[in-house]
Amino acid sequence: MSKYTKLPKPRTAADRERDMVTFLFCARPEKVAEHTPQTLADAFGVKLHVAETAMQKMGRML
Repeated sequence: MSKYTKLPKPRTAADRERDMVTFLFCARPEKVAEHTPQTLADAFGVKLHVAETAMQKMGRML
């Protein structure tokens, strides 16, 4: 192994938000319904208002 191995970049807030939106878009509706904005924020490491906005934009706010 080279002593100059490339370290992975840390996940940015935008990366985590993109992951959350991908989940909201691709997951089955019953899977999304199990979550509140708070549980999504905790699971994906984003701020609560970001999760609330994403859920409202996806039209799946409970």
